[in-house]
Amino acid sequence: MNNTQNRKQSATQKPRRFIKEKWTALFGILMVTALPLLLVTLGDLNRPVQRGADVDEEQILMLRHEESRATERLPFGKILALSLAATNASDTPMESLAAQAVALRSRGVWWSDYCPTVGKADCAKLCDNSSHGLPYLSQGELMELYGEDEGIARLERSAKAVESTRGLVLCYDGKVIPALLHHSSPGNTRTSDQLAWVRSVTSPESGKQGKYTYTVEETRLCLAAAFGVELSQKPWEWSMLAEADGVGWVKTVQIGELTVSGDAFAAALSLPSPCFTLQIQRDGLVVTTVGEGSGCGLSREGATLYAGSGLTRWEILGHYFPECTVEALEVT
Repeated sequence: MNNTQNRKQSATQKPRRFIKEKWTALFGILMVTALPLLLVTLGDLNRPVQRGADVDEEQILMLRHEESRATERLPFGKILALSLAATNASDTPMESLAAQAVALRSRGVWWSDYCPTVGKADCAKLCDNSSHGLPYLSQGELMELYGEDEGIARLERSAKAVESTRGLVLCYDGKVIPALLHHSSPGNTRTSDQLAWVRSVTSPESGKQGKYTYTVEETRLCLAAAFGVELSQKPWEWSMLAEADGVGWVKTVQIGELTVSGDAFAAALSLPSPCFTLQIQRDGLVVTTVGEGSGCGLSREGATLYAGSGLTRWEILGHYFPECTVEALEVT
């Protein structure tokens, strides 16, 4: 069941073109599920800060999530530029783009190095799905979605940001990290007990709000598919309790006797953020969300506001990744 079937936005929100809704939903779900899937797949974080060649020139097979196959082989730097262009308008400040470029390069380097440890035949692979966490549009898709003028402007500025940070990555304790990014937070990012380099920090944005309604049957089907929960056909008999931190990020949801993580619940309902509140009504479930994405690591909206106020790329990275350092990959 796709998003248009299992989720209805509030009538107060303006409708968008279907193709924009498709990509917005894809990037939103990608960023919501990035943290839990990263924790599941994390094995050895021992990624040395070295490469055998200029990493931005390495040829990478880009796997498309919906097609489950490699569709393009591109230099890693071009993939980074397309990822930035897919998620940032052409007027995004350069310091914000540059900070994001460093974070995305770190994430991509870590995942491409991780491939051999999970049995991949070709380590030079990345994917646009939530486990690899690189939002991506091909150049043609970028032009189709935003128009040629805006698409070209986005790509040119993104390419400059990538070039200006060539070879730079985020490291924790001397090791490259799979850095996390998200679209916006409700004023604070999240922390993680499992990842020492994921820390809660303030962020200058208030976070986009959304309201999503689910009929009784939609709610029952989504939660049954995700968790095997069998809800009554009478919503007044439902028991759902969300436990959140002081900011509003939901840690767990109690569904009857079952406890699930806030991230898992958000993914089950295709919500854009695990910062939400629940309201059970006689005709179904209403969920109000704040922010977009996992809430961990760098906030794109926050980075853009910080850059607009005069912060440099290094200050932005230092703020969102206070436990990390920016280092140059050594060419061996």
